[in-house]
Amino acid sequence: MSNRVELIDLVLGCAWLGVVVVPLNTALHGRLLRHVLDESQPRFLYEEEELAVRVGDVGYSGKVWVTGSPQAPVPGIEKALDARPSRPDDTAAILFTSGTTGPSRGVRCPHAQFAWWGRTVADSLRLTADDSLYMCCPCSTPTRSTRWRRR
Repeated sequence: MSNRVELIDLVLGCAWLGVVVVPLNTALHGRLLRHVLDESQPRFLYEEEELAVRVGDVGYSGKVWVTGSPQAPVPGIEKALDARPSRPDDTAAILFTSGTTGPSRGVRCPHAQFAWWGRTVADSLRLTADDSLYMCCPCSTPTRSTRWRRR
C-alpha cells in the first residue's frame, strides 16, 4: 500500500491486536515480490488494486482485500476487538531490506524498537504534542519509524 492514512491505521491496528505487519515495497513485482511473499508467508494482504493484481500474477493464493472495495474491512462497522497485550520483545513488524546485495531479507522489529525510534526522533527534533512531522519517504521502509511517537 502506498503512503496513505489507511496504512497507518493498519499498522497501529495490527500492533493493537498483536498481529505482525509486513509493509511491502509498492515497487515489487515478479520474482522479487514472490520472494518477499514466500519469506513472510502472510495470511492475508490489504492492498491497493495495482499491487493486488501483481500478487495474483505471482501466484499468491491467500486472502487479498483491496483498499476501498466493498469486501475490504471498514472501521466502525463491527465491534472493535480487544487489545492483545504484547511484550517489548514481541515482533511488531517485519521490514524487508532493499536487497541491494542479494534477495531482500526480512528484519524482525520488536515493539520496543518502534517505541525507541519514536522517542528518539521526538527528542532529537524537540517535538511537542503541538507539532506535526512531515515524512515523505515510503512507509514500507525503516524510515517510516519517524511517523510514530508515544508520550
